[in-house]
Amino acid sequence: MKDNKIPLFIFAFGCLLFVIFYTFIAPQHAGTDFFIFKDTGANLSFGKGFMSITTPDNPTFHPKLYATYTPLYAFIYGLYTIVFGYGAYENTYFNLLLKILWSGTLLWFTLKFFSTKLSTQYKLIFAFCCVLLIPVSGTNDRPEDLILFFIFLSFLSFYSEKKYKILLTFLFIGANFTTSPFGGFVNLLLVIVILLYQYQLTITRFLKKRHLIEAVLGIGAIPAIWILTYIDQDPDAFSRLFVVGTQKAGLSVFLGFISTGDISYYISSFMRITGSGRFFGITFAIGFIISHIVPIIFFAIRFLLTRQKLALLFSGIFGAIFIGTIILFPFQYNYMWLLTLPAITLFLIILAEEKTLTRFLYLPISLLVLITVINQPRIIRDIYARSIFLESYKQAMQESAKLRENISDKWVSINPLQYFTIKPYAKVGSSTYCNSPEKYDFVAVGYRDLKTGEMAYPTWFIEKNYDLVYKPDISKYVPKTRLDEIMLRPSDIWQFALYKKRQ
Repeated sequence: MKDNKIPLFIFAFGCLLFVIFYTFIAPQHAGTDFFIFKDTGANLSFGKGFMSITTPDNPTFHPKLYATYTPLYAFIYGLYTIVFGYGAYENTYFNLLLKILWSGTLLWFTLKFFSTKLSTQYKLIFAFCCVLLIPVSGTNDRPEDLILFFIFLSFLSFYSEKKYKILLTFLFIGANFTTSPFGGFVNLLLVIVILLYQYQLTITRFLKKRHLIEAVLGIGAIPAIWILTYIDQDPDAFSRLFVVGTQKAGLSVFLGFISTGDISYYISSFMRITGSGRFFGITFAIGFIISHIVPIIFFAIRFLLTRQKLALLFSGIFGAIFIGTIILFPFQYNYMWLLTLPAITLFLIILAEEKTLTRFLYLPISLLVLITVINQPRIIRDIYARSIFLESYKQAMQESAKLRENISDKWVSINPLQYFTIKPYAKVGSSTYCNSPEKYDFVAVGYRDLKTGEMAYPTWFIEKNYDLVYKPDISKYVPKTRLDEIMLRPSDIWQFALYKKRQ
């Protein structure tokens, strides 16, 4: 472990730099899915309980127990806000913390159990990649970072020498099922593949009745607590969860394709991820593809050369995950990002476990480097935009405070971009997930185009029914150079216009 001190120091120093640097630029906006995954957690810190309002499972103005998604991510965020406070910077550091946790766990797992298989150069490269991947920001305000953390924790516990390592491993898998059904399934599949691989290599022969009991208890403990809590508080929550199920996880696209038989519907949905913002969907798609195609080809060639059935099995496993994700989740680039790093880690584990394959460890390391490089434009764009719009954030906070008397205890329709500026002063609801827009007293509206000043009105908004209360001057934030046009988006600005419903 002596050779691991420098990589660990590099990682710790890199994390410290990011924590310090983030205090000098604007915080992150609430993401598109903030109402789906985090608003309920924020309600905990406001003393409103674990309740959702104007979300997919509850598009009303009456609080109901959260049932938009499995609850662990939202609950952990709620506990965080109770301890550290609520706000844009607090939320930014929550997102950063989760990224540091999964990247640090991945690095620690690799150094702890494969240190003798990796050269010093590989360890240093791995550490630098783990640091540079921390700011990758496509999954803010979604549970993917927490899912990755639980996946790598399950790997860490599985390879440990602890007496109850199977119980711990499957406890983390159960936590993942309570974070995301898709994440839990992926976690379970990865651990089963590693277990069977070790069994095949005779590294372990511990498949005993006790371990099966531990696995069942571990994977069921946290979901059981959640189910019992929900049944006791609101039995109707489960029906709401399953009703909106097709709206989550990207399944609505696949089901829409099945029901219509229209291939163009599927293709357009898939193409949307590669065009969803500059440096957004395309980098995740590329990373996902190469992290699966390379192992597929490698094990297919190995099977052709050695006729080893295990190689064919691994090629099939990577292929099945690749095809299944492409078919079922064509617009969810977040799931593509979620699967990329575990795929590379599984590839590394398989190569490191078998002595005849350790000479190929440069392949997963090279994949990790490539993933890191292609995502750097995302990081550069994010940091550039947040540096430019720091003043916009400060002005928006001041403007919101001045509007406090108008909106205090009133219902305000907002886009997630206005979440942190308005939530402390008013009762807010999502402009997207609401079936009674007439109940809103005010509507906060952001910008669709900074150059033209075009507003991003909700689809149900009828301007003649509202009076303009306030509209900011955004002239200083209009892109003036070609670089600004490439790097800045309307969603980077913090200011908003406020409209009041006519009586």
